Amino acid sequence: MKIKTLSAAVAVALLSASASAVDFNGYMRAGIGQNTDGGNQVCAQANGAPTKYRLGNECESYLELGLGQDLYEKDGKKFRLNTMVAIKAGNGADWQDTRDGGHGDEILADDSNPWGNAAFAFRQANVEYTNEAGTKVWAGKKYYQRHDIHWLDFYYWNTSGYGGGVENFKINDQLGTLSAAWLRVVTNDGGPSGNEDKVNQYNTNNIDLRWAGIQMWKDASLELGANIYVPTITDEQDKAGLNDDTGTLLTAEYTQGGILGGFNKFTVQYADGASAHELMSNHSGSYFGAWMDKDSSGYRIIDWGVIQLSDKIEMGYNAIYAQVDYKGDNDHKWTSVGIRPVYKWSDTMKSIIEIGYDSTDNPDWGQKEDLTKVTFAQALTAGSSFWARPELRAYVTYAKSDDDNKFREGRDKNISVGLQAEAWW
Repeated sequence: MKIKTLSAAVAVALLSASASAVDFNGYMRAGIGQNTDGGNQVCAQANGAPTKYRLGNECESYLELGLGQDLYEKDGKKFRLNTMVAIKAGNGADWQDTRDGGHGDEILADDSNPWGNAAFAFRQANVEYTNEAGTKVWAGKKYYQRHDIHWLDFYYWNTSGYGGGVENFKINDQLGTLSAAWLRVVTNDGGPSGNEDKVNQYNTNNIDLRWAGIQMWKDASLELGANIYVPTITDEQDKAGLNDDTGTLLTAEYTQGGILGGFNKFTVQYADGASAHELMSNHSGSYFGAWMDKDSSGYRIIDWGVIQLSDKIEMGYNAIYAQVDYKGDNDHKWTSVGIRPVYKWSDTMKSIIEIGYDSTDNPDWGQKEDLTKVTFAQALTAGSSFWARPELRAYVTYAKSDDDNKFREGRDKNISVGLQAEAWW
């Protein structure tokens, strides 16, 4: 009995030690929304805009759960496992699973599907090796060096997916680091041209090259990147006339710190060939428009940051302009300007205003709209920082479009109210 008791105690101790080494990380948002004239909340996003101003303007719940653990560490060398799954669902039901709920619902939740059955997603599973100098070698599926504007949920440089490579090879303190990765993009649709039947698992290699942390002057740095897309089409796809030309996405981002207690990021992107579509989409870098004309090209300019206007006021801001020429004669355009000022009543109480304007003109797709969205929110938050989370919000949102039937037939305006929680850890 003593031996059994000792064995049990040792087992518990080992399990406890192992569990304490697990890194639990993730993100969540969930809440309830209601239009003031009745019905479930309708969210506002301009036709053809790749993203929207998200405060008080999210009609679904989303959850990411990540588990990671260091599996080996010795003499400054380390192996680490990272995993993550995600779940997306609507805000209109109690029991939500991955099946058709018997209401004719699509599995994937969206603004038009308030029942919103849950959709499960496999997001990350990779192993990283890090040496004593901080250089990483990795393989698997990974969130890869993503660049985003949080309040837009806009990932303007995101090549995440399956692949492998070397990250953060340090040149020196002045010249920063180099990274190189081989990733795979799989396109499963034919795009607006309507040739979906000709495209099935269109495979493209993405060679991702980055030079980051180039020190310019005080609190200023530069990052340069090139994504080179090399399609590998089948004989059947070749006969169907799919584009097998390479495409390129070039990115330069200048970061300046020390501006009014905050920072500013200025980004210029250029893309050609089938990559041009990236500049009119979210998660740019993780998609390849196989249907695109090889003579297509475009550019995008992004300026955003967070500054502290006083001890009590912080503000996020952004300005975006994108233009893509798809076939040599039709320019698609997207303009977006927004601010999110925050007034801090205390370490746990904030008032937030978000104002966003989007204008789109996509002649090939028949998408054109000017849309303005304004949200006021009162929030309880875990700290006074602009980025402090968790955050509990009560909000009211007003949206106005030049589309007379944007929200319902004959309605170009919409007001919604709601409650939401957001957290990351």
